[in-house]
Amino acid sequence: MRKNYKLYDPTYIIPDNLQRELDTCVQSCPTQLCDDSNRFAVVRSLRVDVARHSLAPLIFGNTRLKVWEAAPLTSSCAYFFAMAPNESQPHHPMLHLGIISGMLVSRALELGLDASFIACRWDTVDHRLVNKVLHKHYTIPAKVKMDIQLAVCIGRGIPSGHAPGKYHQLHLLTGQTVRYINYINTKGARPQHYLTG
Repeated sequence: MRKNYKLYDPTYIIPDNLQRELDTCVQSCPTQLCDDSNRFAVVRSLRVDVARHSLAPLIFGNTRLKVWEAAPLTSSCAYFFAMAPNESQPHHPMLHLGIISGMLVSRALELGLDASFIACRWDTVDHRLVNKVLHKHYTIPAKVKMDIQLAVCIGRGIPSGHAPGKYHQLHLLTGQTVRYINYINTKGARPQHYLTG
């Protein structure tokens, strides 16, 4: 069974051969090609650095709890999955993002790594600012605009605590300090399972 992690060991370095396996998974993953609605992208961040500490806090957090998601800030590698802003047919790119991210997490586990899906986003994301950071720190053409939907975080996970209200501080390389909770919520609605037959 896969464990979900909210926090990772930022000093762990994924060996080069395993990183190549992960990249190959992303590049060779099958998709459902749908003519003009394939505007989706995967942006890889290979280290905890100023670029990631500038990008991830703008997107991933819980508005109600006022906490940032620590996994994209601390994992050895983060893959950011994006679609075009204001996509007219979001179903297709979201389908692709789901297929690729699912295969990536599966491959990471096969390679003996820990992996988490992080899709908790702030209620309001300033896409203009996100794209400014993307164009400053990553090799993305200036005309390409993105709406990052989720991150797959990979590395060595740090087990979550048992106290849902315990806040911790994380000091980012940008000078910003954010608070997070190393707690996995297991309450709430679950999908219906029809495992008969």
